[in-house]
Amino acid sequence: MLNSLKIQNFRGFRCLEINDLGAVNIIGGRNNAGKTSLLEAIALLSSGGNAAKALNPQVLRLPSYVSKDILYYTPRPYPTVSRNPRNVAQALEAFFEPLFHDHNLQNAIEIGSVFARSEKSQKRATLKLSIDRQPVETLFVDTDEAISESIFYNRSIKLEFDSSRNYVPYTNYLWLEDNRIITRPRDSAKQLFASTLLKSGDSGDGPEYAQQLAELRRRKEDQVVLDALKIIEPRLESVSDISLTGNSLIVGDIGLDKLIPLAAMGDGMNQIARIILKMVSAQDGVALIDEVENGFHYSIQENVWRAIDETARRSNIQVFAATHSRECVLSAHEAIKPERLRYHRLEQIDSEIRCRTYSPDILESAFEFNFEVR
Repeated sequence: MLNSLKIQNFRGFRCLEINDLGAVNIIGGRNNAGKTSLLEAIALLSSGGNAAKALNPQVLRLPSYVSKDILYYTPRPYPTVSRNPRNVAQALEAFFEPLFHDHNLQNAIEIGSVFARSEKSQKRATLKLSIDRQPVETLFVDTDEAISESIFYNRSIKLEFDSSRNYVPYTNYLWLEDNRIITRPRDSAKQLFASTLLKSGDSGDGPEYAQQLAELRRRKEDQVVLDALKIIEPRLESVSDISLTGNSLIVGDIGLDKLIPLAAMGDGMNQIARIILKMVSAQDGVALIDEVENGFHYSIQENVWRAIDETARRSNIQVFAATHSRECVLSAHEAIKPERLRYHRLEQIDSEIRCRTYSPDILESAFEFNFEVR
């Protein structure tokens, strides 16, 4: 479990520190305060320096029509010459510069954490992301193939990962060629911990979720999903995955003559299904949930939080959830034991984003006297 975080030069954060993390962490703050960026920073750290896992379309915030065209791969044997340097420059500006604070590529991004493998074992880990200006061909000293100087304008993204368990920092490179994102070396670093990033707008009835449900059913662990879905639809007797027209989807039995697709039962059913299924896929790791209140009426949010907390307990998952809703924070405060819950509010003070962490006692007082906590 992450005990603390320090984020430097990443998106809107020049330097952000959070030192009191809990099992369930709610992230609040006004628009553009950095709630989503905080989730992305944790996702980056979890990669352990694996460039393809770290700089994925979710973290880069690529539109779907762009991300579908980009292929992450390791060249075999080596990259070919880039044919369109202008596109490379545009991609650098559009997708990678926004990762850096004030779009300043001179200052490296650093994301560090103290985390615990067990109650008696604490470790440190740091991920550093920078623009490397050494000639790209120096990365390929074992090839005679000519490397175009236009590849990333002779620049690559360098990821360096160091933890207290490593003697030598792991280094991974990433650069652009035509419409492809290429990583080197071929052998990928192992993730520091499992993580799943769930952003607003992700559909909960797609094949990915049906496959996750199928795996849970195979292990006879799907009861957690059914229990969570019953919060919204008490008539639900069972959930299953089926294949129609070549696509897998999740369906439910609510006592009718036919099984009903989850999507037909409303946004709330989709939302809670995708949250629980995504969480379970990050067992022993971290679940990152953006706009967690979406799709839920305030009257059921307390039960939703109970389902999230119970899933986190069962699967040994630390939760980070961003919200704009005061009702959502209050519901979590009512549903989750004080020793497990922390509320972190991001605020802009003197052009710097800072974090104010509310202990359960302070949070209760804020609600009692109707103070603003969002």
